[in-house]
Amino acid sequence: MTGDRFPGVTLKPRRTGARSSAVMVIGIAVYEGEVAELCAFGATLAAAPDPAEALFGWLESLAGHVVTKGALAFTGTGPHTDRRTALFDRWHASIRATADQLFDRARAQGSIREDLTVSDVLALTSAAATAANRADDARRLIGLIRHGMESRHDH
Repeated sequence: MTGDRFPGVTLKPRRTGARSSAVMVIGIAVYEGEVAELCAFGATLAAAPDPAEALFGWLESLAGHVVTKGALAFTGTGPHTDRRTALFDRWHASIRATADQLFDRARAQGSIREDLTVSDVLALTSAAATAANRADDARRLIGLIRHGMESRHDH
């Protein structure tokens, strides 16, 4: 069975019992580490000299993360909706906080159009990642999206 949200990812039926629980615990730990690494990279970029380059560099990494690691989030959280919601909320809060910091800095520099929100940027990044089959494709789509988000100083 192939996952609709993650093209090319084969989903296998879950086994019950101790092995399944161990796989879920490992999946959660691995994905938690991946999110922490992505956010740490964003924190490093927050001090970069060019806020726009920092934002879009991180968005490219986020899109690549979703393409290559997104299925891991679903594997690790299992079928329990309440558990999935709590974990997703925590992971997404970390990602959102990083995006907010980088977005606000780029906007303050005048690199981002005033009519855009960080939610717009994250939605477009998610769309690029969902449409892409590979991390490189997602990064290329972010590059294409970027030109529609940059402020136009010639008006």
